Amino acid sequence: MANHFFLDGWISREPYTSPRTGRDKLLLPPRDRAAHGSKLKEKFELAWQTAKAKQSQMATVVGNPDGFFVQFESDKEFLLDLKKFDLSSKKIELVSVKEEAGAQLATVFIPEGGVQFFLKRFEDYLTREHSRWGKPMNRSLVESISDLRLATVEALWTEPFLAFPTEDKKVWWEIWLRADNGKELTRFRSLVQQLALKTQPCHLSFLDRTVVLCEATPSELTHSLELLNDFAELRLARDLPSFFLRLTPGEQANWSKELKARIKFPSASAPAVCVLDTGLNRAHPLLQDSLNPNDLHAYMPEWHATDHDGHGTAMAGLALFGDLTEILASTEDCILVHLLESAKVLPPQGENDPNLYGHVNIVAASKVEIANPKRQRVFLMAVSATAQRDRGLPTSWSATIDDLAAGIDDSSNKHKRLFVIAAGSRPADLTTDYFNESLLDSIHDPGQSWNALTIGAYTDRILIGEQSHAGWSALARAGELSPRSTTSRTWSTQWPLKPDIVEEGGNYAISPNNEVDSVDSLALLTTSHEILTKHFTTSSDTSAAAALAANMAATIQARYPQAWPETIRAIMIHSARWSPQMEAQAFIAGAPAKQNLETLLRCFGYGVPDLQRATESTSNALTLVAQEVIYPFERNSSKEMIVHELPWPVDVLSDLGATEVKLRVTLSYFIEANPARRGWTKKHRYASHGLRFDVKTPTESKEQFRARLNKQAQDEEDGATTKADSAQWLLGPKLRTKGSVHSDVWTGTAADLAARGFIGIYPVLGWWRERHQLEKWKRGARYSLIVSIETDATNVDLYVPIENIIQEAISTEILI
Repeated sequence: MANHFFLDGWISREPYTSPRTGRDKLLLPPRDRAAHGSKLKEKFELAWQTAKAKQSQMATVVGNPDGFFVQFESDKEFLLDLKKFDLSSKKIELVSVKEEAGAQLATVFIPEGGVQFFLKRFEDYLTREHSRWGKPMNRSLVESISDLRLATVEALWTEPFLAFPTEDKKVWWEIWLRADNGKELTRFRSLVQQLALKTQPCHLSFLDRTVVLCEATPSELTHSLELLNDFAELRLARDLPSFFLRLTPGEQANWSKELKARIKFPSASAPAVCVLDTGLNRAHPLLQDSLNPNDLHAYMPEWHATDHDGHGTAMAGLALFGDLTEILASTEDCILVHLLESAKVLPPQGENDPNLYGHVNIVAASKVEIANPKRQRVFLMAVSATAQRDRGLPTSWSATIDDLAAGIDDSSNKHKRLFVIAAGSRPADLTTDYFNESLLDSIHDPGQSWNALTIGAYTDRILIGEQSHAGWSALARAGELSPRSTTSRTWSTQWPLKPDIVEEGGNYAISPNNEVDSVDSLALLTTSHEILTKHFTTSSDTSAAAALAANMAATIQARYPQAWPETIRAIMIHSARWSPQMEAQAFIAGAPAKQNLETLLRCFGYGVPDLQRATESTSNALTLVAQEVIYPFERNSSKEMIVHELPWPVDVLSDLGATEVKLRVTLSYFIEANPARRGWTKKHRYASHGLRFDVKTPTESKEQFRARLNKQAQDEEDGATTKADSAQWLLGPKLRTKGSVHSDVWTGTAADLAARGFIGIYPVLGWWRERHQLEKWKRGARYSLIVSIETDATNVDLYVPIENIIQEAISTEILI
């Protein structure tokens, strides 16, 4: 994995090209044809005979597919010819692939009818040559294999960073079943009943997999595999927060002590998450070394900075560690890269006057920054109004957040702030129709803030561990909206698409009689403010989701200290993806595709962000980052646009030809608010300015591209939409341009993408121009542009060619 490319200073230069590279070919180790082919044929026959003998000695599950599992192994530093192991026409299925000690291991299900297919491949390798090339038949298949064996249950283990459980240890497993004839789940239920194994009633359904949960020892699973051929993968189920909450105060303290001994703390100059909440209990042993006493503040001094409620300390634990469940269960070092700060914004008794919320935020932010002016920070606010009357309309609170983020108090135009805000949670009286009810429950103020990163909640949690709720099931299926998350589905289409992203917010349990209840095992584990009685507590809903997002934002800031707040917001959105369950949940039969897309966006934002994708590039999925300032207006007219001439791997893309690639573009900027409710037209628009992006098409010259951008800016002001190459974009220019962050994905061929290395940024709209006498236009507008090229092809390296282009440009500049 490698860092993203930050293109500061190079984006306007002509791109250099890299030398043409050929396609990667599968490298094969040297083989003695006769000896190697004969060995593999004999081992395959032995595996089949052994499997038949075992199957004849026991009664299998009714309907069990005939066949057996074989594990194929490559030589170290070589790869298997995997495509030869996955033949749907023969019902031969590659079920799992992993690496071990430098070798590649592939587990393959082979039906009885596929036995002769493989034996013939080995026989033809030994006796026949390819008529055109003169090489042995099936050479890439056979010579890529170093060894093969009848697969054991451990061959299906696909947890790369966890050791396989010991033979007699009973654990909860995720068992991934192959899609065979639609009866695999029924067969699995029959199996666990036959073996008296404990399971859960819930399951997940994917394209060609069904995921179930089962408690068993490895030896019990071995017997299960011998009885049922539906298995595909084994993974360890998630640990439950309820385990730690059942411990006595002394036991919890010991777990805290053990974890603290494993924590590696960052330096005092590291970025921080500033928790704007009910205060924070610094006495908690897991928090105290990440929080300087001078970084504890309160809006009113008489409130005191300690946590009077527990919500702030719970948010701090999630913002610092994420969910504690897996960290406590681990034995690895816990490496922290950011610190904590706290500003108490809620009083010990009563509530703040609603019209003071914005002011409270201003004062709180000011106190934190005065105490440590040079520190980079992320502001986390998981508190919100409960009323839903605004439905996307700006308020004084949301506008204050926008202006704090935009840094309008800084004349240098350099001090911006990233606010991570919870979307707000629905009332607790949930029903089985919770999703449709969420469509009507609006995101809470100030979650409509244009500049804030607004966080909704989804859930992957479906395992209930409480005996008191035996027979209950999870209300939401894994991958769906967390039951109490709010949406912007009821907002007018002119308002931003909120939430921006979703994070884990936990789930709720539902009884056979449709009674809904909260249970600890479906929530997130975090730090408690009542350390004399307990060290841990749970959190859930959009508050917990926002805290996880703040954790991720601070982690990105630590990785890329040069990244602006606008950039961190963009990177997180850029890394987000929807689950299939999200797409299915938002789908309305018969509705136009764009309408379903907007519903998806207004429920889940751009999906779940991925930290690895947000921080690292790979050879076939790389990210370019540009941070620039544009001067959109001069008095009452538009002034400039910027064309990014990116270091584009033209030759490599051209060589890939018809290979499908994706171009993902995200544009992020902070606007200055104009919250007066006067129609938001012309000079009373809410946003100070708008920016748009577009990409050059293969048939355009640079001059034609610039001319089109000028026309598009005029068209948008006239209420029209210029359609340029929009069919290949997922969202298109109309849907993606709401709010102050715009993200879209273009899908096409690599050859087509090769001629698209120019991205234009141009201004539209904005009260800065319409109210030019205020001379706000002199400030300029910062923006961040994130561009990624992605392909599923693994035999390609896009990263090194771009790196070479950039390095060559730097060398040329030095010589000049």
